[in-house]
Amino acid sequence: MKRFFLFITSIFIFFLLSTFIYSKNKDYNLKVTRKTGVVWQKMSVEENADFFIVTFTDDKDEKTISRLGKNARLLEVKYYDKNNQEYMTVSFNHEKKIITSTGLVNEEYDLEENAYDGTGAVFFIFSKILPPVNKTIILNILQSKDERITAMYLKYINKEEIYVNGSLKKAVKYETGVESSVLSLIWPYKYYYWYSEETNEFLRYEGPFGHENNEVIEVF
Repeated sequence: MKRFFLFITSIFIFFLLSTFIYSKNKDYNLKVTRKTGVVWQKMSVEENADFFIVTFTDDKDEKTISRLGKNARLLEVKYYDKNNQEYMTVSFNHEKKIITSTGLVNEEYDLEENAYDGTGAVFFIFSKILPPVNKTIILNILQSKDERITAMYLKYINKEEIYVNGSLKKAVKYETGVESSVLSLIWPYKYYYWYSEETNEFLRYEGPFGHENNEVIEVF
C-alpha cells in the first residue's frame, strides 16, 4: 500500500511539474484610439502543454476567455459581464462539426473550417494562422450575440515599418473583409492587422468602429 501511495504521489507531482514547466504567460496592454478619445483594453495569453487560453478584457470590463488547441482550433469561449458573472458559453465540437451557444443565446450552427468567434482573442489567434504571400484564407466568424456567421477573407498586404509604443518595428500587414461580393456591397469596410515580422506577435489593428468612425488598437 505504501508503494502504491508513493507511486500515485509521484505521478501527481510529475503532472504538477509538467504543467508548471510548459506554462507560459504573456500580457498585452492595448491602447484604443477612437473619435471620442482613448480607452484601454487588455489581453493575456496563457500557454500550457495542450492549450492556449486567451483572456480579453474590453474597455467596459467585460471579458471573454477563449480556449484553443495548439493547432489553433478554437474549442470554447466563455463570456463574462463586468461583475465577472458568466452569461454565455460557445463550444466548438470539431468531431461533430457543431457550434453550440448556451446562456444569453441558445443556438446551434454548422462548424465550418477556420471557424472562430468574433472576440478580441482573434488578435492572438490570427498570429497562428497568418497566410503567406499570394494566399488568401477564408475564415468563418461567428458573431455570437447577433446569431450569425460571416465568411471573411484574410490576406497578406505588405511589409512595412510602424511605430509601436515609441519604437520602430518591422511589421507585416494583413487585411480582412467580407468574402461575399454581395454582402460587401452592404458592408464594404476593411480591417487591417499588423504583426511582428520576426515573432508574428500582434502589434496594431485599424478598422471601423460603427459605420462612420475608425478605431486604432496598439500594443502599449
